Amino acid sequence: MRALSRPAPIPLSRNRSEDSLREVLLCMVQQLVDAPALADVSSTEGQHTVVLTVRVAPADVGQVIGKQGRIADALRTILSAAAGKQGKRALIEIIDEPAGERRGS
Repeated sequence: MRALSRPAPIPLSRNRSEDSLREVLLCMVQQLVDAPALADVSSTEGQHTVVLTVRVAPADVGQVIGKQGRIADALRTILSAAAGKQGKRALIEIIDEPAGERRGS
């Protein structure tokens, strides 16, 4: 039986690394929620930190957070590992309003 080999890591530019983290998180969030079309992830990158903001429909927030925050913790763990490989720290914020909507408007 052959041993499985891992593909060589692809070096990512600063914007590409931020985009890849955003895309991974968006894909995972869309699989969790009932309204994936309303889910969105935006990112802001500092020198050593990437802040990923997740926006979902108010009815879907519980599915992204999970019981006692277990799903949110798992998402943070996965993103922290991916960001760590790029020498970054990832923070995830979960907001209960779809992209484009603002309260009080």
